[in-house]
Amino acid sequence: MHGLPDHEVLGHVSNMHAAREENGDVVLTAFVDGHDGSTGFVKLTLNAAQMRALLLAGTDDLFTQPGEEEAGTDPAGTAPADPLTPDDARAALDTQLDRWVRQGKRLFTPKDVSTIVERVALTDQKRWFYRERDRMHEVGIIREDAQFGHYEILKSPLAPE
Repeated sequence: MHGLPDHEVLGHVSNMHAAREENGDVVLTAFVDGHDGSTGFVKLTLNAAQMRALLLAGTDDLFTQPGEEEAGTDPAGTAPADPLTPDDARAALDTQLDRWVRQGKRLFTPKDVSTIVERVALTDQKRWFYRERDRMHEVGIIREDAQFGHYEILKSPLAPE
């Protein structure tokens, strides 16, 4: 980070989600647990050049690793996370699929993304998931697997077109 010594840690970032806006900007949202006791969600908008610079700098420690807190809980795992708008939930779903692609995981079930689906601020969360599933299928991100109820991830939803 600019202006900070490499060893100075100010807090922990988890549940990072990225979404691309129509103008090409990328909006990152994340839960921040500061060492000073502060917590909350932050939102950062980056243009394409800034996003490339961030990715080239290395982001492994910016993303939750397997075995760390799951989406849908606070860092202590004690309380449900805040509801997500449909757009924020889509960004969270896209980010989760991207993470799995980077980890080499290619199959998932609706249960695997239930912590995201259950946070959608709609009365019919399952219908939202099925619309998202259909959208991802139409654009070639996923397809139904031969195993009933499983979906194969064909490409990251965050991959450039």
